[in-house]
Amino acid sequence: MIQEPHKVGTFFGCIGKDKFGKILKEKAEEANVDARYYEQSEEPTGTCAACITGDNRSLIANLAAANCYKKEKHLDLEENWKLVEKARVYYIAVSRNASLDTFAFLAVCHHVLQSVKILFFKLLAVCLFFFSTKLSDCRGFDFFLLMKNKRLFKCVFFYCDLMVETSS
Repeated sequence: MIQEPHKVGTFFGCIGKDKFGKILKEKAEEANVDARYYEQSEEPTGTCAACITGDNRSLIANLAAANCYKKEKHLDLEENWKLVEKARVYYIAVSRNASLDTFAFLAVCHHVLQSVKILFFKLLAVCLFFFSTKLSDCRGFDFFLLMKNKRLFKCVFFYCDLMVETSS
C-alpha cells in the first residue's frame, strides 16, 4: 500500500540485551519499522513457538522481557512521548499473562481521550478479569466490544462495568 520504504509507524516494546533482541532490532530495521525498544538485562528477549497446520495455528510464548516494560524508564522519555503525541491511531495488544505496563497503557489511553484520536486494543477474554479494574480507569471512552457469544458478553459487562454497544 505504501509503495516505498517509509517508517510510518512506531513500535514500543521491551527486549533483553541478547541475541534475540539483536535479531528483532535487525528485522524491524529491514521491515522499515520504527522500533523503539526498552533494552534491559533482567530478562531475556521473549520467544514464541508456533505450530501451524493448514489454516490453524497454536502459539506458545515465553514473554520474558515483555513483562519488564516500564513507562517511567521508556515511554516517559521525551523523544518517545513525542512520538506518542504525533501518532493519530494507536494499537495495544494485551497478552494472556497481562504483560502490559498498566501505567503505560493508561497514559496512552488518557492522551487519546484528550486528543480525540483512535485507539484499538486487543484484549483476550482470559485477560478480562485481570484488567476489569484497570479498564475502569479509562472511563470516558466509548468501548465497542466484539463478542463471540452471549455468555462472554455477560461476563464482560458484569466484571468491567462498561457501557457496551450492541446491534440487534
